[in-house]
Amino acid sequence: MSYDVEIGQVLDQRFKITGLLSEGGMARVFQALDLSTLGNVAIKVPLMQFESNPTFFSQFQREESIAAALDHPSVIRVLRLDDNLRSRPYIVTELLEGRTLDTLLVNRKGIDLAFAVNLVCRLCDAFAYIHRQGVVHRDLKPGKHYVLQRWLTPHSRLRPGDHSHAKTGRSRRFRRQPRHPRLHGPGTGTRQARRR
Repeated sequence: MSYDVEIGQVLDQRFKITGLLSEGGMARVFQALDLSTLGNVAIKVPLMQFESNPTFFSQFQREESIAAALDHPSVIRVLRLDDNLRSRPYIVTELLEGRTLDTLLVNRKGIDLAFAVNLVCRLCDAFAYIHRQGVVHRDLKPGKHYVLQRWLTPHSRLRPGDHSHAKTGRSRRFRRQPRHPRLHGPGTGTRQARRR
């Protein structure tokens, strides 16, 4: 395919692009209607100039493979698709209705202690699960994590929403660390992976 995805387009006769959610330097994230289920989804599509870049393509495939293998209430769900039915690279996920953590913090100008503790505990629970699967996320910025709209209460649910920098134990740059209680946590694994 020789053009970028546009609003109104039906991708592979299944996903009708209905809006642009975000845009980065290498990919766009669209909202779409899944015509097979009539449900809304999010679709991450690389910009056209990066699709033929072997390094980027390998990273994009790794991101999808890692995310699709994860199954946890606080980790974004990825829809598995047959590569033979896709005309171009893209990743389909559940549509998260809420706000990124950095936006929430700016808009609220401070949050109460119980709310903050709950969010941190849920995030730690999600990353403990991710690490048990042999994955290190390596990009824990608040803008990468979503607080779901229906959980904007003291019981809010956070979901890591971007695995583009994640590595597994099979990656050359990642060496599995000893599973010691003081070492096996979201911050430790990330810092160690980045130093290498």
